[in-house]
Amino acid sequence: MSAITKDLMLRGFATLHTPDQIEEWNARFGPWLREGRNVFLHTVVEGGTGQLPAACAALLDCTYSSTMLVRMS
Repeated sequence: MSAITKDLMLRGFATLHTPDQIEEWNARFGPWLREGRNVFLHTVVEGGTGQLPAACAALLDCTYSSTMLVRMS
């Protein structure tokens, strides 16, 4: 219930795009980040699936305040 009231969204990430689209994205987004035009606030949690329950609990407790990524490898 806490996830619903906090409007939590869990979304998978995949790069199911054409090589041309990926190349264009990399050509545009990388420089934008370096220039400070885009800011991608995020937290990376190491440890793979073993860290998922704790990471989700921390997200619900507002320990993290932006995008949270769990590194799988």
